[in-house]
Amino acid sequence: MRPSYDEYVRMIIPLIVSTSRKNNFTRVVLAMRVCVFVGCFLLASVSFASEDPEQWLMDMSDNSAQLNYSGNLVYTQGSRMDTMRIYHAIKEGVQHERLVHMSGQHREFIRRGSSVVYIDAVNGMTSLDAQAGGAGDYFSESDFSSGYSARFAALREPYEVSFDGHDRVAGRAVALITLMPKDNYRHGFQLALDKSTKLLLRSLMMDADRTVLERFEYTQIDIGTEIADADLAPEVLKKQASKPLEQDQKKPRAQSRQHASSASWHVGWVPPAFTLASDDRVLGPDPGHDRPLMYSDGLTAFSVFVEDNADLGQHSRRRGATMAHTLAKEDRKGLFSVTVVGEIPLVAAEKIANSVTRAKVK
Repeated sequence: MRPSYDEYVRMIIPLIVSTSRKNNFTRVVLAMRVCVFVGCFLLASVSFASEDPEQWLMDMSDNSAQLNYSGNLVYTQGSRMDTMRIYHAIKEGVQHERLVHMSGQHREFIRRGSSVVYIDAVNGMTSLDAQAGGAGDYFSESDFSSGYSARFAALREPYEVSFDGHDRVAGRAVALITLMPKDNYRHGFQLALDKSTKLLLRSLMMDADRTVLERFEYTQIDIGTEIADADLAPEVLKKQASKPLEQDQKKPRAQSRQHASSASWHVGWVPPAFTLASDDRVLGPDPGHDRPLMYSDGLTAFSVFVEDNADLGQHSRRRGATMAHTLAKEDRKGLFSVTVVGEIPLVAAEKIANSVTRAKVK
């Protein structure tokens, strides 16, 4: 018996938010935006009035990840809310970061230099390093720290960037910068940058009506304080803090649900500025388990799943900023179903799904 649409979406979305970095994009994008908070700092104090907003974003890119800090932040999407604790420090010229989820299942991201691991109570420690076959394409050193902000340099094409006033976040004065899409195929953002350090203290994802779909926000932040080594050590290693991160790491798991090979399908249209997030996208590590096609414009992402010989109907479902749209299609070879899941409007998801066809055999 085939699953219902709701059952199918419930199976798909956990894939998106699972520890398997290669098989999901939403955790990737979620973590990328978390990484804005854990790494985007500036050393110079620049007058708000004398600078254009793109320069503020570029400065954030050029001068990030050079301060010690720790803080608490919240992430909300729809009815879901997570609380997190962040530690960041420079130790002998090497960046050390620890992001701990304070609600729900115990989860941590740990970074030491270019080595990144994800830890949870079920799967233990999972390497997100390129060398370990993990997150090289998505959770690389640049993704987890300063390089993320460099993506703002490419945002002139799909977004209009402008100052949007002033506010206070976590007791600190901030300048507001909006990134509004030039088309109907992506959501907008409002960023709150600390005026004295240019730390990003809040990020709001908004729809066309400026309704907030997703929020990251610091509720408390300490900058420039000493960070103890124990605060940077993962909980599982507290009793053996000197144990190298490279030990006992698992490679990301293969996707647990079978999907048609990406090499068999062609996505005929994606919104402007969205590109494939990885070139290593065709076959999974195990026979019969294949990766979806994942696209990103640097701020948001979506993934395309195709299941051959399946009629899942036509349905749409939104959870916060995440849209899941499924479309059953038929061609000369039979039925297949396309599911597009991502932080994009419904109009974009529909157009993407409609464009998927079987790839021509050369």
